[in-house]
Amino acid sequence: MEGLAYIRAWSNKQRAVTAEIAGELAFFGRQAPRRRSVLGFTSAAAMPLVQIDDSTWLSPQVQMRKLLLSAAAEGKLLEDGGLPISSDPVIAAATAALVAEHRWALIPAGRHDFRSLARRDPQVSCVVPTSSRLGRISEFGASYSLCFNSGYYIWLEEEFADGFAASGDPIGLEVVDGVITSPPIAARSALLRVLDRSGVDRIIVRQVDVGDLTITLPGGLVIHGETAVCRCVHPRECLAAAAGEIQIVTRARGIPAVVPVPPGFVGLTIYGRQVVQIGRQSVPCPANGLVALVPSKCAKSLLDHAGDSAWVVYDLELAGARALSGSQVGPAMLRASEAVDVVGEVASGREVYRSTTDFGDEAVPPVALTVDKIVDEPRGRAAVGLTPAGDVCVLVAEGCEPRSIEPGYDVPGVTLAEMTSVLLEAGCHEAVALDSGGAANISRWGRLAVPPADRNDVVGVPFERYVPGAWRLATSGNPSWSRAW
Repeated sequence: MEGLAYIRAWSNKQRAVTAEIAGELAFFGRQAPRRRSVLGFTSAAAMPLVQIDDSTWLSPQVQMRKLLLSAAAEGKLLEDGGLPISSDPVIAAATAALVAEHRWALIPAGRHDFRSLARRDPQVSCVVPTSSRLGRISEFGASYSLCFNSGYYIWLEEEFADGFAASGDPIGLEVVDGVITSPPIAARSALLRVLDRSGVDRIIVRQVDVGDLTITLPGGLVIHGETAVCRCVHPRECLAAAAGEIQIVTRARGIPAVVPVPPGFVGLTIYGRQVVQIGRQSVPCPANGLVALVPSKCAKSLLDHAGDSAWVVYDLELAGARALSGSQVGPAMLRASEAVDVVGEVASGREVYRSTTDFGDEAVPPVALTVDKIVDEPRGRAAVGLTPAGDVCVLVAEGCEPRSIEPGYDVPGVTLAEMTSVLLEAGCHEAVALDSGGAANISRWGRLAVPPADRNDVVGVPFERYVPGAWRLATSGNPSWSRAW
């Protein structure tokens, strides 16, 4: 489809976005078993890694996040007059920097009730690092004839608790303007706009995993695949890599949260497009990131660049095609005009979903997405189908969060099988599901087609969710659809 591309979200009221995300954690649903004070903040721009000791280098952004998350967990972060404070000088310096740079929003528990000041709890019990690139489809999609949601993203408290992720970060692969801004962390389907080897621009559905990446590390070391082969210009230094000694590991393959570094190796924690931690003894493996284990003799030039921002460059192996834009979504619903057995695909590991319900501490984002929710639970859903002629069909179904349904007004949603049936009837031979629930929506010139599924526990009041990106159609035409809300 001409003009169809994945774009990053934006908002011109970032501090208000941070406040709303913090407010959700303070008040609503499963994330807030009781009313509590929550501090939200955005990170500064990427900065050079800082050497912590003889064996560890760490990103200042991650250092800040870990410090504040720990401070809240240990009761060392307080609220006074609406400001975050602490008696610990290190924590106090960090919060003072946030306040000075206007990168924070604090939702205090009980402070709104001026009649009962005794209800006010000064302890800030939760901290939420927030992405600086969140927006609503109805706002950043207002310039486009069509705009619809895409893949999964970090949202729940347990998904950013490791100190690497921020609420709103995309989960897995993201490609913007030909640049891979987030790597795949698990085997899942992706919706991609590609330029194939014959020069044809088209939309495809393709399963991708970390093994499909070529990764260029700081200093020029180039590795490919999960057990990588070096393809850099320093063959003498990288003989060990050519023998397959470099390894790329992820939590989705059962790797623990802390990865021991073998003697003679250096461990690199990679999140997004940056090496965020380097260690000689052990390194953490983010749930939404990956770890590279590199022989020390191959890592000399990399360590020389530890004082830089340590950017990583990715390339995706697509049989000669080049990814122009896209995101990891899934699961696949149709393949060769046949409905996909999603339960079987997840059980076999072809599509990797590891929820907290089924895997506990070994879960990977999106941690709340069980197979039952993916397949059988009626919910708001979105999907994209492709016809043999190359047409793109976008299907969005209305839904409502189960705990807040208003009988006779709201509809609970549809199952994956019902979505698949509609796309088959439309002539699609391939199809893939997008994020569902409160994220599923579509707009025309910024006007939403269906009420959002989120209610935030307020019956009858749809709440549009912030997302990190979406697919948009840049055209002056008017794509057809069945309903405008």
